[in-house]
Amino acid sequence: MKPGNKIIYVLSFMLLNNLLLINTANADIAIVVNKNSPLSSISTKEAKRIFLGVTKRMPNGSGILIIDYRDSSKLKLDFYKKLVNKDLTQIRTRWAGLVFSGKGIPPKEVNGNEAVKKWLRDNLNGIGYIDEKYMDTSIRKVLTIKN
Repeated sequence: MKPGNKIIYVLSFMLLNNLLLINTANADIAIVVNKNSPLSSISTKEAKRIFLGVTKRMPNGSGILIIDYRDSSKLKLDFYKKLVNKDLTQIRTRWAGLVFSGKGIPPKEVNGNEAVKKWLRDNLNGIGYIDEKYMDTSIRKVLTIKN
């Protein structure tokens, strides 16, 4: 391969890689519930209160169950940064304080969009979030967090 072709190849690879990263980073996030949930939609303010452990009950009075991702998830990092402008250390600290004071139980954690959807199908009062491109009819979207 000629030296000039190598440079073009490397630059092309770098450009393609950056475009893929931009596309992944700009994915919208859907806040989702069981398809038979009493929640049909929520505001951003309500979502903040739920995912920070402030709101603990559905409109019908039943307890809210939160499903979350393991800390290694980029989606989790993006979700909390976009929704409440907090990093994962701040979120862990928040939940530790709620647990220590007896005012909350931390969300169950799973790996991946499909695991969240499966958990929500089995939990009528569950709420979580997924990459919006994984939406299907087995769950209901109540809010979109735009990137």
